[in-house]
Amino acid sequence: MKSWVKLTLLRSLIATVIVALVLLILVWIPVQRAKSLVLSQIQTSATGIEKLEEAHSSLSSLPSMNNIKTQQIGELKRYADYAQKVSDDFFAVKFKLPKPIPSFLALNLFTGKQIINDTSDLISSEKVGELYLTTSNNIDAADKLMAYHAAVSKALINILEYNPAADTKNFLLGSEDTIKRLDLAQKGLEKTARDLREVKGAYVDKSLEELISLVGELQNARDNLAKFGSTKDWITEISSAQSEIISNRVGFWIGATQAITTSLKSNLEDVVQVNKLWEDTARKYDIT
Repeated sequence: MKSWVKLTLLRSLIATVIVALVLLILVWIPVQRAKSLVLSQIQTSATGIEKLEEAHSSLSSLPSMNNIKTQQIGELKRYADYAQKVSDDFFAVKFKLPKPIPSFLALNLFTGKQIINDTSDLISSEKVGELYLTTSNNIDAADKLMAYHAAVSKALINILEYNPAADTKNFLLGSEDTIKRLDLAQKGLEKTARDLREVKGAYVDKSLEELISLVGELQNARDNLAKFGSTKDWITEISSAQSEIISNRVGFWIGATQAITTSLKSNLEDVVQVNKLWEDTARKYDIT
């Protein structure tokens, strides 16, 4: 075979390879990427919707602290643990839009470019972007609320589960047992006050100051108990404080959750509709 024929064939082969690579890079790969993106969004959105439904349901079904029985060991801890679980559930919910695929990457003017354009238009939609942003912000707000509510509830365990009548049954000023119990009461109240101050600022809660002040009053009551030994006054102070704490938390909870639960319900309905748009795109182009 003559050299010029070989050269011509080689050039033709190289040209064919170059054209194939261009088509692969600029046409086939972007189209496949768009198809993969559609399927991925359907899956991730469905997962997000399922997790959001579960978290919203858990938030809505969290019992009022009115149902908490004071002076019962384990009652408030179980409540606080459940609140933390709901916070973790919200933290696990993610809604994120991928970056759109530049339409110029699809040179063909038929189905391939239409898939890319439709996918990119859906991603770039101002309405969809705003919806995802609002939903994510509300999910973050719910997460912070539940984490804060759990932290405050845990901080109050020492007071709400404390039984003053049982603790002072054999109260006798100066005795070793009484000194030990008074010391434990002091340390418990100090820990509660410290824990409440630590969560201050984590969430907008004007009623938290009332709790901190209330703990201060109990610390004074404990000092009076150590000084005068009136267990009757101590029992009265503790029982009254426990009722006030429950009332304080119920008031906070009602005010904090009304708006967020309504917003999340609306967000849930919206993201379901967006996911249907992804499913419609998949059906339109037979993407499986």
